[in-house]
Amino acid sequence: MDNTLTHILAATEARPTGSEKWLGHCPAHGSKRHRDLSIKLTSERILLHCFAACETEAICRSLGLELRDLFTDALDTDPRRRRAAAQLRAQRQLELDDEARIQGRRIDALREADYHIRSRQGLDISQWTDRQLDDELNLLADAYALLASEECHGS
Repeated sequence: MDNTLTHILAATEARPTGSEKWLGHCPAHGSKRHRDLSIKLTSERILLHCFAACETEAICRSLGLELRDLFTDALDTDPRRRRAAAQLRAQRQLELDDEARIQGRRIDALREADYHIRSRQGLDISQWTDRQLDDELNLLADAYALLASEECHGS
């Protein structure tokens, strides 16, 4: 990992911006005008982010690296530890995907509740039966409750 980081920092002419953070020139698009490549060392990996939107794979290719070279466990000689680390990363990714799906569903439900409330404004209910009115009021109450709970949680 140290050799990989040293190679990246030298090749990008990176300058430190904080603890375990640097800014360098992105080799993928070849600009020497701006330091637009953020480099950060974490306990698990080297993070690369180009502010000109170059993909990490392209940055690695132009540095003569592979994506796996950015992970600390890539240099581990014990195949069991490498496999365990890869499984942990895969499990964490599944958890993140699940969280994103749940968040997406929540956002969809909030949008639907907001749409439902807005679409009901100005309706003529004079011809509705008691049952229709009761059903619609229950739906509106649910929509308002969902939006109010979101405001209370501040999420």
